[in-house]
Amino acid sequence: MAFTFRGGTHLNEHKNTRKCSIEILPPPKYVFIPMSQHIGVQCVPGVKPGDHVDKGQIIGEVEKGLGCPVHASVSGTVSEIRSVNNAMGAAVNTVVIENDFQDTVYKDVHPFEKSILDATPEEIVEVVRKAGIAGMGGATFPTYAKISSAIGKADKLIVNCAECEPYITANHRLMLEHPERIVGGVKILLKAFGLRTGMIAVEDNKMDAVKAISEVDYDPELIRICVMKTKYPQGDERQIIYALTGKELPAGKLPADLGCVIFNAETCAAVYNAFTTGMPLVERIVTVDGDCVKKPGNLLCPIGTPFSVLIEHCEGDLSQIKTLIAGGPMMGFAQWDVNTPVIKGTSAVLAMSKAYEKKGHAVHSSCIRCGNCVANCPMHLLPRDIYKHAISGELDACEKLYATSCVECGTCSYNCPAGLELTQYIRTAKSKIIEQKRAAAKKAAEERQKAALEAMKVPQAEADDRKPKEGENK
Repeated sequence: MAFTFRGGTHLNEHKNTRKCSIEILPPPKYVFIPMSQHIGVQCVPGVKPGDHVDKGQIIGEVEKGLGCPVHASVSGTVSEIRSVNNAMGAAVNTVVIENDFQDTVYKDVHPFEKSILDATPEEIVEVVRKAGIAGMGGATFPTYAKISSAIGKADKLIVNCAECEPYITANHRLMLEHPERIVGGVKILLKAFGLRTGMIAVEDNKMDAVKAISEVDYDPELIRICVMKTKYPQGDERQIIYALTGKELPAGKLPADLGCVIFNAETCAAVYNAFTTGMPLVERIVTVDGDCVKKPGNLLCPIGTPFSVLIEHCEGDLSQIKTLIAGGPMMGFAQWDVNTPVIKGTSAVLAMSKAYEKKGHAVHSSCIRCGNCVANCPMHLLPRDIYKHAISGELDACEKLYATSCVECGTCSYNCPAGLELTQYIRTAKSKIIEQKRAAAKKAAEERQKAALEAMKVPQAEADDRKPKEGENK
């Protein structure tokens, strides 16, 4: 029986590109490489306009805090450094490189010099950090930090190959065409954690991928393939943990708290590449699809490639695009600029025309209390009730209904016959609650610091009072 979880929904998959082999995109004339492609601190550019850079060369480093370096994805000349809005809408310093089309590899790029069997966990963490690998499933959490924080805690390594979002097939094609990279990455990660067995989780609509992975020269006792029921959002870490272990991840806890550590399939392949070739994360597979695209496909492209280049390569009509999405239609983000660059977490680019619409749904009619949102919520929340309080700005009530536990999967909105934008309002309330908590925590910390400083002044004042006054006997 296939592994699964409670709740969720069955979507129209639209996996139009599942049979489209990975195609290497002709390199663009310019790449726009943001200094922030990960959760954490923005990198500081280490180059300036006029500098020549080679492929794989570090061009941005985090000076302090959480983050990972950024590398040149092509060789060429830095033409400028300017602020560009990324896929999330934030302004980020961006290094613009004019491609010289020589594809010159940086001199320090070379394979790991030792056998992986002799590598220490610390060495593995450092190689991954230098390679600038961040979660490629969309979360973009620095991979070295995930490994480091889970060492000694995790007893279960899970590779997430669910790819449950509609349209996206990048991971599916990777499993079919390069399963050895995924398996190789798993072996390296198992070595880092000191574990004997890892689990590769694949949905049952990708049995050809299961076959491809099982035919790789690997030890079945080392890697276990777990076939999961096809259902959205099977790829969410909470749902995949429940499906495979039967344990629920409590709100505010991390997978490591349940002894689990989860990596995306393409992230595992990037780890493998970093060790076998020395090449850092400078390219990724992107699914390009949508009704504005005549020839959808899966493109291997340099980080920093503008979306417009991918769309035009797939014979897309930029003038007809009404909605441009980075990622999948359920959890992706709408874009306003067709020149938004591909980053480490960009799994898909979807170009939709005005004719594309949510079929079978009314537009903002009244809630009929059908209960679809509750029945399908994978987190077992009450989306309609949270939505009602969110509209009224009643954040305390939203918090009491566990709005912060929402994973923003969009299942409630998808199943709402009234067409209510439940997810968007819950997401907004959730972000405001988190912002309030951070502000309160900051204020409390400042008050504690002020109190501590005041307490330090009291003994000094008492000492001053004990000093003999002028004219008094000592």
